[in-house]
Amino acid sequence: MRRVLSQELIKSSVRYDPSSKLLYLDNAKVASRTLVYSLWKGFDNRNGTSHSERFGKAKHQGDRGPLITDLFKGRFFGSPEMRNAVVFSVVRNPFTRTLSAYLQKVGKRGEPSWEKFTRRYRLKRSVTQDDVSFLDFLKLIADEPDEALDRHFGPQYLNLLLPFSSPKFVGRVEAMEEVAKFLADFDVSLEFRAPHATNANEKVFQAYTPECIDIVRRKFADDFRIFGYSTDISDIDSFGPMTLEPGNDLVLDWIVTKKPPLEHLDPAPRLMLEFMSAETPGERLRLARAAVAIEDNWKRLTVYAEFALKQGDLELCKCIVDKVVELRANDRPPLDKARLFAWRPDPSGLASNLIAETELARTGRLRVADAAES
Repeated sequence: MRRVLSQELIKSSVRYDPSSKLLYLDNAKVASRTLVYSLWKGFDNRNGTSHSERFGKAKHQGDRGPLITDLFKGRFFGSPEMRNAVVFSVVRNPFTRTLSAYLQKVGKRGEPSWEKFTRRYRLKRSVTQDDVSFLDFLKLIADEPDEALDRHFGPQYLNLLLPFSSPKFVGRVEAMEEVAKFLADFDVSLEFRAPHATNANEKVFQAYTPECIDIVRRKFADDFRIFGYSTDISDIDSFGPMTLEPGNDLVLDWIVTKKPPLEHLDPAPRLMLEFMSAETPGERLRLARAAVAIEDNWKRLTVYAEFALKQGDLELCKCIVDKVVELRANDRPPLDKARLFAWRPDPSGLASNLIAETELARTGRLRVADAAES
């Protein structure tokens, strides 16, 4: 398990209803629309509002309705009342969840998750699901840092902010009656909404080859272990006890005390948090230099590189970009699939081309992230 935590990760997961004190950790591809809609409806029933009437359109546009997603703003940040939040979530068998994400997202033009995916892996925009098999998809994500993946494709433990959160209840999509019982205690009725249902359970044995099974077992080993699911695909409908780590909720501690739990993070994400809170450019440059040796997440590296570029430290910028290129050059597609890819990285020329465009970058017409994808 990678011990990663950031404000962005928390904001992507948290859905807080201050009227019920329920704090839902949104776990993509695990009945999340049903759960969010139910919370909207419960809020409406308690407060005489009508947010849920616009749910379909609002959800598509990123409108969170009555639920709070950014606890780092407003009255909630530093507020002792967050100690009373009742944290919960729902999980799903990794075999079915991964297949469901593939069936719904991959090859769908206009789908934000897929658009990000094509940019990340340099796929042609014309690529469809007919071109990218389930095995192709799994090979692409297999060795990616967990936190670099879109939340629909990445491990569930990250969506649940583990091991830093301490949910009072974690249900299972395979036993939604238990989830309904839990929500009923907070006057929330479970209202099923599944516009993106893929019937993945019925397609598992058609989609999974032995190689697919091996990749999912390895990539999502922590989810299988923590949430008690069998790695035997023939036991897809069974599950055992969960092994959640007991302890204080360090996510809520951060919100209440305004202090991130730095000492509990892995070294690389800890450096990034320290970098973001550093008060002087010199301290930020020192942290960026330290990150190059240990960082394996190219997204975080581009943040350091862009800062180094703005500060005029071209040597550090080039060093970081070289590391980004090295990491991304490892994403070599199978030769027989080369036709799907828009380009292949050229480690020999990228860094020098970037530095040659320094002045353009400083004027905002070129970013390090753009250069690393060109």
